[in-house]
Amino acid sequence: MRLSQADHSTRPPRVEIPREYNAAHDLLARNASRAAKPAFIDASTGSALTYGELTQQAHRFANALRARGFQPESRVLMAMLDTPEWPVEPLE
Repeated sequence: MRLSQADHSTRPPRVEIPREYNAAHDLLARNASRAAKPAFIDASTGSALTYGELTQQAHRFANALRARGFQPESRVLMAMLDTPEWPVEPLE
């Protein structure tokens, strides 16, 4: 899957988004080299989630959806609390 591209030499920057685009894939792929760095920090508790942990948990969440019959490119509505764990809460 291709990533988005941005040309910052122009004002405003020229941004190209591929026809087949996945924002989650773009975020995880762009930060793969920063696996040990924090992706989220909870201001109230100080708990952190690194990019590496986020990637692992995002894949685990995607696999849980697939195990329940969801196909890639399916739309899923989620209502969750605003915490560092929100994108990777376990399915019940």
